[in-house]
Amino acid sequence: MTFWFSIVKLIKYILYIRGEKYDFSATSLRFMPNTRPARMVYLESGNDIVRNDLLQIKFLEKQFKPGHVIWDIGSHYGHYSIFAASVSDQKDRVFSFEPDAKARTVQVKNIAMNSLQDRIKIMDVAVSTADGTVDFLELDGNSNSHIIDGSTVSDSKVKRVRSRSLDSLLMEIPCPDYVKIDTEGAEIDILRGGSALLSNPKVNFICELHPFAWDAFGVTYAEFEHLMQKHNRTITLLDQRKSLSDLPFYGTVLF
Repeated sequence: MTFWFSIVKLIKYILYIRGEKYDFSATSLRFMPNTRPARMVYLESGNDIVRNDLLQIKFLEKQFKPGHVIWDIGSHYGHYSIFAASVSDQKDRVFSFEPDAKARTVQVKNIAMNSLQDRIKIMDVAVSTADGTVDFLELDGNSNSHIIDGSTVSDSKVKRVRSRSLDSLLMEIPCPDYVKIDTEGAEIDILRGGSALLSNPKVNFICELHPFAWDAFGVTYAEFEHLMQKHNRTITLLDQRKSLSDLPFYGTVLF
């Protein structure tokens, strides 16, 4: 299986040397071979991960406007940053946060492939509860790279990376209209450090929940609910096939 998977990847690199085409809104974008998002034809997929990603893309395509600002936290290969930048009409509107070095390298190539270097600011930091440093499990560009408790893990892939809080970032970069969070379980820790943004009703959050990873962070859904209540936030499900009464589950919530 690994052999044939490698062969398929190689063929794609040859066929799509100028990038794989992907249409977003009225724009034709390109991504490095094997790094493009899933295509919208799979929107009704039974695979929760694929459907969730496509629902986020569809939401951004509908809601993000030229003058809007987005903070893309856990940006990986830069899909959402590139989508937003292709719509934006100004600089300093799209901020991409990705601490995984290999994923960031791919993202830089994807951004250059679409000539959007002047529209996206890539920030080599992990967003967390506070400013400082955190241990980060860097999985060679895999989207499952994530913050960990380094005191309990001994692995050559664990790196010490700089961390920033949402409230600290707000003092340096423009206030976002949208904050997209996909951080493999660190989402509640991130929100802990974002009181100023959470208190601002003009700021919209697009947040993936990863409850299967919360034990490692020592957080619970009750804490998430408390944050929402404290800041008068209403939770809405992105996937209308799901029910609020079923939370928490893997998927994206809006608030």
